[in-house]
Formats: sequence, C-alpha cells, structure tokens
Amino acid sequence: MSRGALLLNCKAVDTLPFSKQNMTLFNTAKNFISDLVHSAWWLEVTTAEPHCVYYFGPFDHSEEAEAARAGYIQDLEGEGAQGISTLLKRCNPKSVTIDGMAD
Repeated sequence: MSRGALLLNCKAVDTLPFSKQNMTLFNTAKNFISDLVHSAWWLEVTTAEPHCVYYFGPFDHSEEAEAARAGYIQDLEGEGAQGISTLLKRCNPKSVTIDGMAD
C-alpha cells in the first residue's frame, strides 16, 4: 500500500461519525490493550498476616518471575508473614507495596 493510500484511509476513518460514548469506549479499550502489550511481568504476593500486597518485578519473561518466586516467599516467611499467596500477571502496579488493606 502506498503512503498516499494510507493517509487517505486515515482521513476516511477520521471523518466517521463516532459518538462521544463510543470514542470513550474505544479509547478505554485501546489504553487497556496498550498497557497489556507494554506491561512487564510482575509477581503479586498477598499475605494474610500482615494483610499486605507486594509486587515484585518487573520481569521481561514469566520464567524469570517464576524462578524468583520461592526466594520472595522465603524472605517474607523469614519476616514472619503468614498466609502467603502468589499470582503471576502482566500489569503496571501503581505501588509496589500496599499494606493495611481493608477486609
């Protein structure tokens, strides 16, 4: 496809009648997909006592996070944490430690 055709197609899309609600939905979906594609792997570790959530990362590959999981659990157990659960996920955490969560 030539550059001129690409620009013509972009102009055609720009003139389609989108409602404000549709554009908001489209932008939300676009941002979600962009965050997912550009986000790194993080290990989310939740403890029951004290009630906290920790994010360890970022990791480029899930295998790296999996390899580090046992060490993070061991460190938290050494500090007296109990009821530890983990979840590997792609995200962009706003904070790496969230403590004193409400039940």
